[in-house]
Amino acid sequence: MAQTPPASSQSASPKSTQKIPTKDDPQGYSKDVLDDGTKTKMTLGSPPTYTPPRGNADKKMPDDLQEIVKAQFGPDFKVAAEKSNGLKYLKPQADTWVPFLVADLDGDGIEDAIIVTRCAKPMARAVDFNYTVVDPYFSANGFGDPKITATMNNDDPNQNFIVLIIHGAGAEAWRSPKPKSKFAIVNLPFDSLGITHVVLKKKGPPATALALDEVESSGSVVFWDGKKYKWRDLGGVGN
Repeated sequence: MAQTPPASSQSASPKSTQKIPTKDDPQGYSKDVLDDGTKTKMTLGSPPTYTPPRGNADKKMPDDLQEIVKAQFGPDFKVAAEKSNGLKYLKPQADTWVPFLVADLDGDGIEDAIIVTRCAKPMARAVDFNYTVVDPYFSANGFGDPKITATMNNDDPNQNFIVLIIHGAGAEAWRSPKPKSKFAIVNLPFDSLGITHVVLKKKGPPATALALDEVESSGSVVFWDGKKYKWRDLGGVGN
């Protein structure tokens, strides 16, 4: 009867080693699905956090803008950095929403500031902070007493914006601790703001104005006529 040789005398089977396929040694795999042999960080299961593109609001708005608003108009006014007030839109609007602009609106050669804010009671601190609340939109339509109209759009998150205007003074312009004058404009109809020009007199130069762009209309403008702010519909006859 043949005896089985001891385990120590048996030939050991060669241990096979499987190389990892690389682009230099694809081993039958497509090179497009292989790395170049360098160590890479796996992201499967922990993809990088998505960061949405920053809109014009973030690019244009000074870091200390809220502090300036608080100093010039009081703590009740909050810069409207975004158009939405908690509502979700089907199409993002952040890229076109700009809450801060600069321009020489009163024509004195000194830069003024335009700031979009929210405030439930814009009349409350007008005396304390020496600003004027105006309603050129309702005034143009025959009823513009801001004491009555200032809170008419409080319940509409898309229209309850207060546009603050600081007429600059001296070398610091609109950043001056004591600006030339300050206004809080209520009830302006707009989806976004811009700077444009209007003709006030047939023989005079065009004046800088605030453009009120609306999705569902031809838009309108607000301009300083030398004494006060006025609103003009660009879709009307003669405009």
